[in-house]
Amino acid sequence: MNIGILGAGLAGLSAAYELAKRGVTVQVYERSHHVGGNVRTRQVQGYLVEEGPATIALGEGTLKALIEELGLTEALIGQQPAAYKRYLLRKGRLRSVSPRNLLFSGKILPLAARWRLLHEPWVRTSPLAEEESLAHFVSRRLGPGCLPLADAFVSGIYAGDIHRLSVQQAFPRLAEMEQRHGSLFKAVRKLPRRQPHSFAAGMQTLPVRLAAQLPLPVRLDTPVAALDHTAAGQWQLLDTDGREIAVHDHVLVTTPLHSAPRLPLGHVYPKVTYAPVTLLALGYTREAVRHPLDGFGFLVPGDEASGLLGVQFISSIFPGRAPQSKVLLGCFVGGSRQPELAALPETELVSCIHRELSGLLGISALPELAHLVRYPAAIPQYNLGYVQVQGALDTLERQLPGLHFAGNYRHGVSVPDTVAGAIHWARGLQVS
Repeated sequence: MNIGILGAGLAGLSAAYELAKRGVTVQVYERSHHVGGNVRTRQVQGYLVEEGPATIALGEGTLKALIEELGLTEALIGQQPAAYKRYLLRKGRLRSVSPRNLLFSGKILPLAARWRLLHEPWVRTSPLAEEESLAHFVSRRLGPGCLPLADAFVSGIYAGDIHRLSVQQAFPRLAEMEQRHGSLFKAVRKLPRRQPHSFAAGMQTLPVRLAAQLPLPVRLDTPVAALDHTAAGQWQLLDTDGREIAVHDHVLVTTPLHSAPRLPLGHVYPKVTYAPVTLLALGYTREAVRHPLDGFGFLVPGDEASGLLGVQFISSIFPGRAPQSKVLLGCFVGGSRQPELAALPETELVSCIHRELSGLLGISALPELAHLVRYPAAIPQYNLGYVQVQGALDTLERQLPGLHFAGNYRHGVSVPDTVAGAIHWARGLQVS
């Protein structure tokens, strides 16, 4: 058996690594000139800039086991003590978020919302078969006064719309917590703590190490434009001119569906909605920023007059991200909330975000670094009815034997979920 994998992101590389361990001949194809997909680290003007996710929430699970197996445990770094505080933009000011502040301070939630929040353990459990939006779930369990908190939380994960995202599909653990414990408060107390981690040399350390472990090198700069099912039951990979690239017994598609290769006649991919996100890394001298940056960063609810989804205080989270006496901020713009902002011209966007940050963080000088990367289709949205997308992919796999799908549109958008889903698929594939 030989398997072709389309996409050298974490899903494709993780699946390839697991298959190679089982003795399967596997070849990974990547349209760009680097591995890692959106997980990419750059050194820019002495700053270490992440062009994708900057952290991983590492718990006991598949990703941690993979990191240990790859010999990368010593390369891991945890968040610095200064980054434990979280902020929320509320009424134009940054507010420190903690259980005490939520329940006993009126700066984040009004009294009526706090009183309703305390009644969560006595709220009835929803029928298991009912699909509901995150907004409906939060209103039902925590009260409508908590919707801004949920909106901010979602902006940091999906950059999505809480009125459209499905709890069962986008946040299955929340739905499970309610069903199993009858209360989110009771469930949260039993959850293991997950701390943000990265690697000393940046997040791209993981895909680079995975690629280096593969028996066959990743074929970079190799876009696959179409797939064809041969008379012998194999899969033919074709380039943009219709010429054969290779033939495989199985093909795993991990590229986003909007850019995946054409399928044989009569078969189409289900439509997946993606949220656009622009990442903007801003570097300043430490003396130019009055705010202590004593936290992980801040998130922004949709009811605030802001052009931001959130900001990470990157140089406070991990060491080695900015030169001495400098600070690095990671800003997120766009999403389902304000997609037009993600497409603003670079000069206008940098000026807009710097102006807003100057008011929030007390910044008195222009940034010495402004590094921007755009993702017009950044994050798949697990909206209401997304189960139909999953069902359509299942149907394609049944109708087209040997064709498989994995990635953040299949197993979850977080790095741990993406890796775990791909490895689970590889372990379940019958290779004899």
